[in-house]
Amino acid sequence: MFNSAQKPWISPLVAVTYTAVAVSGFFLLFHIKSPGVVHIHQWGGLLFLIVGTIHMVINWRILLSYFKKSKTIYATLAGVLTIVLLVSLFPLRWDGQRHNHGKGQITYGNKYR
Repeated sequence: MFNSAQKPWISPLVAVTYTAVAVSGFFLLFHIKSPGVVHIHQWGGLLFLIVGTIHMVINWRILLSYFKKSKTIYATLAGVLTIVLLVSLFPLRWDGQRHNHGKGQITYGNKYR
């Protein structure tokens, strides 16, 4: 599907899209106002998903070799459990209000904050 000539561009593209999503996510988390940050986060996240998937496909054998080590399995389980715990502590809820140009808004946690 992908040949070795295509590999050199994928890792830098993953790094750039990761950085864009991480920085814009930091801005959003701490309510730092900057023009276009929401769009950078949304489109950068989509591009990161696509490029990250291509990166995993290209490096599939190497990725699978990591799971032959018990430390990797334990770390993966710890990560999954952490995500499940965080999602259960902060459930998503559709608030049904008309915000954001007529679209509803997804909120986190207590609606009375």
